[in-house]
Amino acid sequence: MISDIFKTPILNTKVSNVETALKVYEEIRANNKSRSVSNRGGYQSPLLLREEREKIFTADVMKEILEEAMSLYGWTKPLNFNIDGAWFNANENGDYNISHRHSKCHFSFVWYLKVPDSSSGQLILEHPDSALIMTGLFDLERKNKNHYNSELMQITPSEGLMVMFPASLKHRVERYEGQATRVSLAFNGSFKQ
Repeated sequence: MISDIFKTPILNTKVSNVETALKVYEEIRANNKSRSVSNRGGYQSPLLLREEREKIFTADVMKEILEEAMSLYGWTKPLNFNIDGAWFNANENGDYNISHRHSKCHFSFVWYLKVPDSSSGQLILEHPDSALIMTGLFDLERKNKNHYNSELMQITPSEGLMVMFPASLKHRVERYEGQATRVSLAFNGSFKQ
């Protein structure tokens, strides 16, 4: 018998209405310099102002993924969801993000707004048990990688894809090799009663 404990849920959904977010991105990029946090190259916007977030995060944008999260976690009381910070990332050829995690929030999100090339620049979610990684268990020869014997999970970007994962999970973005700019919106959020 197998008992799976302490699971790490990764939720994703397709959100087709990316046009408004891309318009806000164009305005911000035209008027703001890039900041450097985990990004190596590329453009990372300043944190979006409340007015900018309100243009993008309409109820229908977040509805499906938040309902799925509430069902998955079994929360029964009415909860409010707050966006704790949001910013745009634009990757050009050769850009990537180093491994990092987000603090002072429950979940992190990536919403892919413009994906001209999905063959590179994957989002990599790292196994949460760093002590297990150090044992060498994942170095043993195996038939196929699965949830029990993998040190990472790879998510391939596609336009409109929104990914939600625990903010404590280390993640990175592999080097982007596309020739046209890829744009995503990253944000953090928390549930409150």
